[in-house]
Amino acid sequence: MKLYSKDAKTNASAKFYTPTVIILFAVTMLSCNTTTNNKIETQTKTQIQLQEWRADKFGMFIHWGLYSLAGGVWGNDMVPFYAEQIMNHARIPAEEYENVLAKNFNPLEWDAEEIVKTAKNAGMKYIVFTSKHHDGFCMFKTATTNYNIVDDTPFGRDAVKELADACAKYDMKLGLYYSLPDWHFKGGIPRLEPDSLTKCWDYVNQVYSPLEIITPELEECIVTQLTELLSNYGDIETIWFDMGLLTPEQSIRFKNVVKSLQPDCLVSGRIMNNQGDYLTLPDNGDVVGYPEVAWDNPASMYGTWGYRQWQGRPPVLSQVHEQLTRLMSTVSHGGVFLLNIGPTGTGKVIEYEKEVLRQIGVWTSKNAEAIYDTKPSPFNKLEGALCTRNDNKLYFTVTDSIMTLVCPTLTVPITKAYLLEDPSRELTMMPSEKGTKITLPPERQGKLYVVVAEVEGDEIQAVPDYIHSSEGTFVLTDENGFTHAAFDAQGYVSTQSDSWKSWNIDVENTGDYDVFAIYTPENDAKSYEFSCGNISLIHVLPGVDRMKQTSYVGKMRLEDGGNIFTLKQASQCYPLEPLGITLHEIILRKSTGK
Repeated sequence: MKLYSKDAKTNASAKFYTPTVIILFAVTMLSCNTTTNNKIETQTKTQIQLQEWRADKFGMFIHWGLYSLAGGVWGNDMVPFYAEQIMNHARIPAEEYENVLAKNFNPLEWDAEEIVKTAKNAGMKYIVFTSKHHDGFCMFKTATTNYNIVDDTPFGRDAVKELADACAKYDMKLGLYYSLPDWHFKGGIPRLEPDSLTKCWDYVNQVYSPLEIITPELEECIVTQLTELLSNYGDIETIWFDMGLLTPEQSIRFKNVVKSLQPDCLVSGRIMNNQGDYLTLPDNGDVVGYPEVAWDNPASMYGTWGYRQWQGRPPVLSQVHEQLTRLMSTVSHGGVFLLNIGPTGTGKVIEYEKEVLRQIGVWTSKNAEAIYDTKPSPFNKLEGALCTRNDNKLYFTVTDSIMTLVCPTLTVPITKAYLLEDPSRELTMMPSEKGTKITLPPERQGKLYVVVAEVEGDEIQAVPDYIHSSEGTFVLTDENGFTHAAFDAQGYVSTQSDSWKSWNIDVENTGDYDVFAIYTPENDAKSYEFSCGNISLIHVLPGVDRMKQTSYVGKMRLEDGGNIFTLKQASQCYPLEPLGITLHEIILRKSTGK
């Protein structure tokens, strides 16, 4: 698997900005042997499955296990951090954790069919369920250990089986979260004795860590459990691996187990070592411009994934608005949104989360055309709205209280605009300096709704918004430029949202320009590359006292016409290293020749 960067696409008249992309599949060299042909067939199946998965856009994450019974409380303490990792945060010995939680786990309010129907009504197309979290407790029947929901609890029922059956009954796809570290496994890494003298928030990962090596003994257990999960529960949409520190050989082995049993099953990028079929953003991570990447965005409604008894919750309407905005932001950038619920220790989905999902479902059913099987936005930036597209239609989800929507200039004209919920309600359009201005209905202020703009033909491409000089000077800022993400599927974290920056500039006359950078350093002195066309300047930006400062970069010759100006690190210590400065301005000033 290799990473490719494509900075710009040029036609006869202009240079068009294209966000950095990652190509997740290496080109396979053809040969006559059966093994190679099988690999090609598996790759083809994976590509087809990826397309279908990306078209679905929206899924439900479910974090449910023994930790749900604790609900973020241990002893008399409300334990901070993630509730699903309370075994670590409260430093609970494995034997005590099992005796207190597993021996009392009897979630009689668990209703797999009700959960599947809730997901379906919310507009979700698949479910990812925690088959095993870091605590090592299996929510399925396994031959590897009695530490599972069937053999070690009063409940005695296979939760994965019940959910798989419900998914099959209601035509819902099922994926399985699978934690690679296992804090209960006796053949894992040696454990320290718990420290009872200091609070958990003084030192979080003292006894257990999500990022632990996988011992040979644990590796064999994982292979057996993956085989069970992929053999006993029907078709699995994805195995959503999480955490651990895997060797390349372990990543390859686990992926091969999945593909040998279910070639259509997708493997998440958190399997690491470039073995994933798609990338996963950091939990509740930033969404920036990477529309051509296969990725999902795991999101929770609060600062935890598992149920927490003492969790504060915002008003339902604000939660609905936030999650729908995150959904449409993810979809407009080409990703898949995975929204979490955390059932209680009794198995019940709390009424608050039910109501949030119900209202989300009302909105997605009315606006499905703007969500599912759509393409990412053709625009780099929009004010107050998010955009998806399909055929000859642009779908603008209005997220802010704006009176007019400015659709940037397109290579084809807009013929009409109207509300998706009411196509008979046509909206007034007029030309503006930067495209087409659409007047929005005043009664929709503060509400989330979709405006459809139809264009002539289905080749929708945005014309770059070029920055023009003022008295021979260009002023480049974050507001009039673009911030690019970086990708690397080697480790647990695979994305980084501030890697490099670019600007479209329109140079009227070829000439020499003096380049100045105004910035606040975040590190020590670093070398940066300032580029435009075939010209580059390498310059060290000092890191003096982390203060706002100005540095003269040098003189650069700019050619007339549309150009792309970029700022990058001259060399990176690692692929996901951030840019490392807070940029205020880059000034390009026409040289006087003196």
